Amino acid sequence: KPGVDVHSFTPTPQDIKTVQNSDIFVYGGTEHDKWVENLTKSIDMKNKKVVKLVDGIQQLEEESVDGMKHEHHHDDKKEDEHNHDHKHEKEDEHNHKGEEKELDPHYWTSPKNAIQMVKTITNALVEKDPDNAEFYKENAENYIKQLEGVDKELHDVVDNAKIKKVVIADRFPFRYMVDDYGLSYYAAFVGCSAETEASFETITFLAGKTDELGLKNIMTIEKSDQKIAKIIIENTKEKNQNILTMDSMQSTTSYDVKKGATYFSIMENNLNVLQEALQ
Repeated sequence: KPGVDVHSFTPTPQDIKTVQNSDIFVYGGTEHDKWVENLTKSIDMKNKKVVKLVDGIQQLEEESVDGMKHEHHHDDKKEDEHNHDHKHEKEDEHNHKGEEKELDPHYWTSPKNAIQMVKTITNALVEKDPDNAEFYKENAENYIKQLEGVDKELHDVVDNAKIKKVVIADRFPFRYMVDDYGLSYYAAFVGCSAETEASFETITFLAGKTDELGLKNIMTIEKSDQKIAKIIIENTKEKNQNILTMDSMQSTTSYDVKKGATYFSIMENNLNVLQEALQ
């Protein structure tokens, strides 16, 4: 629902009832879906088909790139886990405070992964309802064609782009997308950072990169207050860059879906935004 944070979602009694009455239960399956463990303890899942979308997808580790800076004065454990000083040597990158680096949970931002997700869901539907197998397979085939279309368009946009680098004045949940299409990026924070204030060094670095690359646009993600983007622009030589928004689908609400928002429509919009950003 609007206003519900995806990272701290807990199901309502009505949600639990809905799951209880279902034949198939589909969920993301990353570290952020801890709530599912409690749910499956309180519901008998034996006769249900439980589908984990992350299965069959190669998860990437969160990465720190130049410009991101770990804010040492914060003592919030979550932030410690999510933020890594970009000065760390490569061999230390897998380790922060003796822990393994966190996996990036935003795998759906890649249309290639979305195609895999469609296949995973289709297999579950076919298994649970074999009488309608052909119907599910046909729908999946049509939707995969649409997703392959977006995938090809994204390749074309990046392949023909003058610039293949973006500056994101925000968290960066698009690692899976940029890896697929050969884009480089600079960002204020890693994808799951709880930070909202960028350090002076980060602002200066990202403004410098904007100047150096001659970027006409600074990017943010959905629901951004654009504060960091505006400060970066103020610190560039030209001070006239546009602010463009990419949608990582972490704030898509049931209301948006009722109004017609789909994975496909959001990715088409992201494609148009990237096309503008890479001029």
